This record gives sequence, C-alpha cells and structure tokens, in this order.
Amino acid sequence: MLKKSSSGGSAYELSLHFSKKGYWVCGVRYNTETECAEHILISPEQPEKLAELQGSKYLQSDSAAALSQIMALPKTNKIIFFGTPCQAAGLDKLLRKHNRRENAILVDLICHGVPSQLLWEKHLSAIESDFHIMPHSNVSFRFKERKWKPLTLKVWDSKHTYEKSETQDDFYAIFRRSLCNMETCYECPYREKSSADIRIGDYWGPRFVNDNTGVSMVIANTELGESVLADLSA
Repeated sequence: MLKKSSSGGSAYELSLHFSKKGYWVCGVRYNTETECAEHILISPEQPEKLAELQGSKYLQSDSAAALSQIMALPKTNKIIFFGTPCQAAGLDKLLRKHNRRENAILVDLICHGVPSQLLWEKHLSAIESDFHIMPHSNVSFRFKERKWKPLTLKVWDSKHTYEKSETQDDFYAIFRRSLCNMETCYECPYREKSSADIRIGDYWGPRFVNDNTGVSMVIANTELGESVLADLSA
C-alpha cells in the first residue's frame, strides 16, 4: 500500500487502525466522473473503501455532504477526519458547538494552498485532447511506482498515458509557484497553527534524502494526538 500513498502512508495507517476500532473515517477521494475531489464518509464495516482515500489530491475538496453525514451520526459514534487545516478548523468548531468534539480525531496536513479547480479542469481537458485520453480518466497527482521525488502527475486510460514530473507539467509549474491558490490561502490563519490533533505531511529531511519509497512527518498537537500516536505504535 506504500506505493499508492503520496509519502509514507501515515494517513492510510491511521484510517485503517481506527476503522478496526470502530471509527468512521472521513477523507478525500478523487471522483473521475465529476473530475473533482470530494470528502466521503466510510463506515467501520467498509475497510476496503479506505484505499479510495490514498494519495494527494491538489484540489479543494467538496466536504458539504460528508460533514452533513457526520453530524447526522449518533453522538456516540466516533470519527477520524482528514483534511486541510482550514477544513479541520471548521469541523472542530462545528463539533464543539454541538458538544461532539470528544469523539473525534482530527488530522490536518501541511498545506501549500488550494489551487484553482478551473485551472485543473482546463489542464486535464488539454491533456485528454493532446494525448488522446478518454474523458473521466484515471488520475494520480503523486504517481510514485518508480520513485517518490520529484512529484509526478499521471493521467491514463486503457490505451494512452500522460506522465510528467512537476518540472515538466504546466499545472504543477503554476501551483508550485503559488500563482493559482484561493485568495484566502495567501493569508491563511492556520498555516502556522492547527485545530487538529495531528498534522501530517512529507518528510524531506536529509536523513531520508536517498529514500524513493516515501516518508511521512507526523506531529501530535494535542494530548489526544499524543495518545493516538502511542496507540498506533503499540
């Protein structure tokens, strides 16, 4: 499963571990039909669906339906949520307002900013046209079956494939320079603080400079986060 994860697979391991403990898992998948990222809620009885959440999606996810489903669950149900810092902060406030925070584990990520959905749609349409790939094709924003670095975008159908690194792909060229983010991303109050229990991301340090499989950085922000990591490593 490590090859399908964007870095070290920490999000997948957290989701699988707590799914086995009876938690509902809320995370993001890429919907090839709508060509959008969306939050979905997965019950403890459906651990096979957790694989849908693997891999980064460099888009703003639609979380409205999933959040409504979370709030419709009985208060005794436990959840683990994965999202951007602003999404985790929003859910944190919502859960506290309804006295439901104690049954939730919130996990956010080191966020570079959210790029334009319109830019993605135009870029994907150009890829499909230029490389003769069928619409609603498969997409991997961090394809790493050969190596972890640099980031590689892959779009493919049964006959044709587009595969380029971040130094070759136009979408990444614009995104990496922070030229296509939402306006609020440029003054994000959650860039240096977090409402989540755990923050995850890539670990690019010198210790793993030669690693080609992917390494995760995991930080506990709260006592709950510390207990979660202790539980995971036990």
